[in-house]
Amino acid sequence: MLAALVGLLVCWRAWHLPLVHDEARTWLVYVLSGDFLPFHAQWDAGNHVLVTAAGWCGQQLFGEAPFVLRLFPVLSFALYAWYGWRLSTRLKATAIAWSFRAAWIGTPFLLDFFSLFRGYGPALAFQAMAVYHFVTFIAAPRDHRLWPLLLAVTLGTWCSLNGTLLGLVMLMLVLPVIVLQPGLRRTALAVQWLVLGAVPLVLAVRYGQGLAERGALYFGSDAGWVDGTVASLTRPLLGTDVHVARWLLLVPVWLALLVAVLTLRQQVREALQRPLVLVAALLCAEVLGRSLMHLLWGTLFPLDRTALHLIPLALLLFALAADGVAVWRSWTSWAAALLLLAPPVLALRGWHPARTLSWPEESAELAQYRVVAERAAATDQVLSVGAYRQMVPIWDVQARMAGIAVPPLDPNGHPAPYHDLLLLDTGYFDVPSGYRPLTGSSAGRQLLLERITPVAFTVTADSMFSLVAGSAEYMDLWNEPAGSFIPGLRCMELDLALQCTDAVLSAEVVIELRGQDGQAVQVDRVELRARHTVPSTEHIRFRRWVPAVDAARSIVVYLYNPSRQILDPQQVRLRMLRISTDDELRTPEPY
Repeated sequence: MLAALVGLLVCWRAWHLPLVHDEARTWLVYVLSGDFLPFHAQWDAGNHVLVTAAGWCGQQLFGEAPFVLRLFPVLSFALYAWYGWRLSTRLKATAIAWSFRAAWIGTPFLLDFFSLFRGYGPALAFQAMAVYHFVTFIAAPRDHRLWPLLLAVTLGTWCSLNGTLLGLVMLMLVLPVIVLQPGLRRTALAVQWLVLGAVPLVLAVRYGQGLAERGALYFGSDAGWVDGTVASLTRPLLGTDVHVARWLLLVPVWLALLVAVLTLRQQVREALQRPLVLVAALLCAEVLGRSLMHLLWGTLFPLDRTALHLIPLALLLFALAADGVAVWRSWTSWAAALLLLAPPVLALRGWHPARTLSWPEESAELAQYRVVAERAAATDQVLSVGAYRQMVPIWDVQARMAGIAVPPLDPNGHPAPYHDLLLLDTGYFDVPSGYRPLTGSSAGRQLLLERITPVAFTVTADSMFSLVAGSAEYMDLWNEPAGSFIPGLRCMELDLALQCTDAVLSAEVVIELRGQDGQAVQVDRVELRARHTVPSTEHIRFRRWVPAVDAARSIVVYLYNPSRQILDPQQVRLRMLRISTDDELRTPEPY
C-alpha cells in the first residue's frame, strides 16, 4: 500500500514537474534527432543510453510530451520498490524492516529521479535487482539466479555509467562461485557470465574511457569522499549542509561496517555468504575502486546525483547490521529505525512536490509561458525575455511540447535590468529595481516580472532582405565593419522566416563581436532546432542584447549550418537598437 501511494506521487510529479535542463538538452541532442547510439552519437555522459532509447521509442509511439519522456523512469520505480521489499524480507526485526522500507521508497532525493527523464532512477532500480540476485546467488548458486543478476548489471550500467564499477565488482565476486560449479553447470553459467555480463560491461568501460578522453565523463569533484561526495549529499538527505552533517551521515555507515567486520571474524566461511558482509564488500569496493581511479587517472569523486547509487547501498548495509545487533539487544531496533527514518523526514523541510531537489531554479511552469505568450501576442514589438542560462533549452522544448508560442530567452548578464520580461529564481537572485511581478509559480521560487518603464531605443540600422537558398556552412545576415562600428551596449532584433526540409534543424544564429585582428572576442548563439517544425512557415523572432566589449571593433551576425542542410531564408529583417547611457542598465556579461 505504501509503495502504491508513493508510486502515484511519482506519476503525479512526472506529469506536473517542469522540464529541467538536462532533460531538455538530452531531448534536443539525442531524442529529437534519433541519433543516440554510443560510439556514434555526440559524446556526452548526459546521454543515458538505455533511457534515451526508451524516450525515443515512447515519442515515436505517443508523440512529444514530458510525461512520455519520463515514462521509463516512472515504470522503473515499481522494480525499485519490489526489490526493496524483497531485500527487506532478510530483516527479522519488524521496526527495522518497516523503517527500511519507508526510507527506501520515501527519500525525496531518490524519488526525484524516478519522475525525471534521466538515467539515475532506472539505474537504482536495476542496482536493487542486481544486489538482491547477487546475495541470493552467492548463498545458493542456481542457474535461474545468475542471469537476472547479469541482466540487471548490464541494464543498470547502460542507464547510468556510474554503476559500471559496482557491476564489475559483482561480476568478479560471482566468478569464483561459477568456477567451483561442476561440469556442464559451470560451462552454462560461464557462458551467461561472459555474454550477459562481461561483454556489455567491457563496452561500457570503453565508452566511459572515450567520454573521459573528451572531458565529458560525469559530474564530480576532486575534494575527496568527505568534503566532496558526502558533503554534496547532506542537504538533499538532511535538509542542511552544515559541516557536522557530513559526520551524521558517515557514523552509521562506519558502525555498520564495524558490525560486518566482527561478523566476518567470528565465522569466516559462513559470513562470506551473509548479505551483511556481501553488501559491505560492495560498498567498500566502490569506495576503494573510485579512490584508486582518482589516484591513477584523476577520475573525479561522484557528487549528489552521480553519488545517488551509494544511498540505497548504505541504507541496506545499516539495516542489515542493525538487524543483526537487534538479535542480541532488541532495544537497538527502535534506535536503528529512527536513524533510518531521519533522512526522509529531515529532507521534507526543503522539499516541494512541484519542483526537484536537484534543480529547483529550473522550475518554470506553463502558466508563466502563457502569460509571456499573451504579452507577445498583444504587441507588434519583439519582446526581450531574460532568464538564467540553464533555462534556455527548457524554455524552447517545453513551449514546443505545449504548443505555446513564446520568444526565446536571453540569458546574457542575468538578471539584467533591461529586459521587457524577466524570469527569476528568488532562491538565487534578488529582484532588480524597476520591475513588478506578473505571476509566480506553485513551487514558490520562480517569478515572472515585467519592467515598469520600457527601455527607450534609438534605431541605428533597419534592414530587410532575403537570401538564396543553399547548403553553405555560413550565411551572413549582418556585417558591421570597423569603419561604421560604434562601441557600446546594443540590442539586435531579428525576424527570420526560415524553411528547412529536414526533420531536425541544426542551424543556429550566431552574433559575434570581433577585435582589431578580426578574431572573435565574444560569441553568442541562439539555437533554432526546438523552434522548427516540418514544414515550418512561422517567423522566428527574437531580441538579443549585445554587450559592450572594449576590444570589439566590428559585429557579424550569421547563420551557422554545421550539417550543411538546405536552408531557405525567405525573409530576414534585422534591426540594431541603442539606448542612452543609464547607470541602471549595466552591460550584459558574455553568455
